[in-house]
Amino acid sequence: MEAARALGGLDLRILGRHILPNCLSPVIVQGTFIFAAAVLGEAALVPWLTLFPGAAIMAGILGLNLFGAGLRDLLDPKLRGVHGAGREA
Repeated sequence: MEAARALGGLDLRILGRHILPNCLSPVIVQGTFIFAAAVLGEAALVPWLTLFPGAAIMAGILGLNLFGAGLRDLLDPKLRGVHGAGREA
């Protein structure tokens, strides 16, 4: 850099001609590492994004099915005789 300045090079020209080309490859490599870490970080969040909502949906559906089965047992006239006959026998 001192030699380029001694030859009369301007700061922007020295920056663009000597410093940036030498800094570009480490910056690109570091960028790929940061991108890979970001992808892994997002992939690690996916189970949390699907596990708890899925468990809540499953619990809600199970509750509705059990509620429906209880209503069916309560309101179905054919099943009233079956339960009553089983108790008497």
